[in-house]
Amino acid sequence: MIEEHKDHLSQLDGVIGDADHGVTMGIGFAAVTEALAGLDPDAEPTAVFNTAAKSFLNAVGASSGPLYATAFLRAGAAVKGKAVLDRDAMVNAVAAMARGLRRLGTRQPGI
Repeated sequence: MIEEHKDHLSQLDGVIGDADHGVTMGIGFAAVTEALAGLDPDAEPTAVFNTAAKSFLNAVGASSGPLYATAFLRAGAAVKGKAVLDRDAMVNAVAAMARGLRRLGTRQPGI
């Protein structure tokens, strides 16, 4: 889905930034997809999130790499010990991602 909409994402980014967000996300999530393809299909969710974090960070520099890697790492920590993601675990993972992004980012809700 990212690859399909990368031009639109870059166009949106061009309003306030350097118009490369779509390309950057395409590179990052292609790396995540490749890394996850090599992961054991029975891997626990923490391993999946940690693999996503490492591969995204290795593929993408600038500010996006650390932001997304932090989000994935926080999600992995939030579901540590879970064999599968149920509704509550997923809610905890997404909330942890948001906290990680807020900690590193400079924006607040509504801005």
